[in-house]
Amino acid sequence: MSEQSPLHNLQAYLYDNNLDDTSGPKIARIVNQRTLGIDDIAHLAATRGGSSVKEELIIQAVNDFLKEMSRALCDGYNVNTRWFNAHPELRGTFQPGDNTYDPAKHHLSIDFRQGKLLQQMLDEVTVSINDNAYHPPFITSVYDPLTDQTNQSITPLSQAHLLGRDIKIEGDDTTAGLFLRNTETDEQHRVDTGCIALNTPTKVIFIVPELPTGTYTPVIVTTFRRNRHAASLRTIDTDITVTIA
Repeated sequence: MSEQSPLHNLQAYLYDNNLDDTSGPKIARIVNQRTLGIDDIAHLAATRGGSSVKEELIIQAVNDFLKEMSRALCDGYNVNTRWFNAHPELRGTFQPGDNTYDPAKHHLSIDFRQGKLLQQMLDEVTVSINDNAYHPPFITSVYDPLTDQTNQSITPLSQAHLLGRDIKIEGDDTTAGLFLRNTETDEQHRVDTGCIALNTPTKVIFIVPELPTGTYTPVIVTTFRRNRHAASLRTIDTDITVTIA
């Protein structure tokens, strides 16, 4: 670890160790943030000052690289990017005299391992261990089934799907509900409860209201807690933005 302040910090929570490991009664698990795709990483690179290349060019170049890398791996090449290493791997057993590959018995996969440059970044990470396991709620994606787009746009008067963890909308308070917040004006537009077709801890399906053109982010205000009742209101926010044209 360098003497300078760490650039990154990870949060972890302790859980009971149910494995056959007598070295300790607790194990730590990293708290994962929402899943990022190529478009998300390209946006971060273009907006945080890490790259001088335009966002759309980063997306195209990365997709081209990964496609060609995948072809090489499928042809039996090993790949070493210094950020990660990858190679094809075949698992399973064979009987003497049997040299037939059977997908039903043998598992063909690609093995990825961290490379030298990624390890150097890990050396600059601190980890904060919290005593009690906590599962924070979050929204992972916004899907428009009409256009088959994720985290891009939603269509007024059509369905949209919110996916996440512990996002079920509950609460008698008038402030509870599902909202679409305009990212430019910060004005929040409530989605009428009658327009919510499915309301579960992992998925909320709703009809998109007619709203002015712009970009919006979903916000859920709820009292829902897994295995708990009569909880206080909490806000589930996200940095995902979607466009209404």
